[in-house]
Amino acid sequence: PPTIYKMIPKFKMFLKPILEILLDSRCMVSKKVLVEKVADYFNLTIEERNATTSSNLNVVYDRVSWALVYIRKSGMIERPCKGFMIITDKGEALLAENPEIITNKILGEHSAEFAQYQYIPKYGVNDKRTIGYKKRA
Repeated sequence: PPTIYKMIPKFKMFLKPILEILLDSRCMVSKKVLVEKVADYFNLTIEERNATTSSNLNVVYDRVSWALVYIRKSGMIERPCKGFMIITDKGEALLAENPEIITNKILGEHSAEFAQYQYIPKYGVNDKRTIGYKKRA
């Protein structure tokens, strides 16, 4: 039911807990384990843990996957092999600052790679209305 979706935090709320889980583990962690530990962190019910999207994807798994994209693009974690994550020194340094939550702004401030990843031109890179546009000869 749609009401279950509302009870599960959005993927951006998963960023800090995932980094904390990886920091606490001190080793590679599988995505499957991350999904379970994040669900435990938020005290999700069985119904919430089993909720699926309209395309039949598990909601918690999907949100963990999106959170991993963001923190990987920012260099806070690495994926040494398929399906496994490990925190980087950059991720540890961010957690040492103890932010209440981790936002796109915080990721961008700590990672030029993320700032670049996040920048998507409104009109396209070859449109003169885009900042940095250079007319092609």
